[in-house]
Amino acid sequence: RLGYNSTMPEIFRAFGLVLVIFPDDHAPPHTHVFCGGEKCKIFLEGPRVADKPRCTLPPSRLRKALLLVAENRAILLQEWEKIHG
Repeated sequence: RLGYNSTMPEIFRAFGLVLVIFPDDHAPPHTHVFCGGEKCKIFLEGPRVADKPRCTLPPSRLRKALLLVAENRAILLQEWEKIHG
């Protein structure tokens, strides 16, 4: 699912992963990935993990998240621009 609304900052959902861009967030462009109670912040440039010690996704989910971000990078950057200008 793609699209931004102010009450639910979800941009993309696939394979149990939810990619979110928060409207009150900061540069550089990145997405937060959630899966159950686990989370990770991934920079859209690269893509690469923003803060490895704080990333709680298990390795298999992290690989899938990085692949999803890479495959959908253009869409995610477009959504970042819509939200943050």
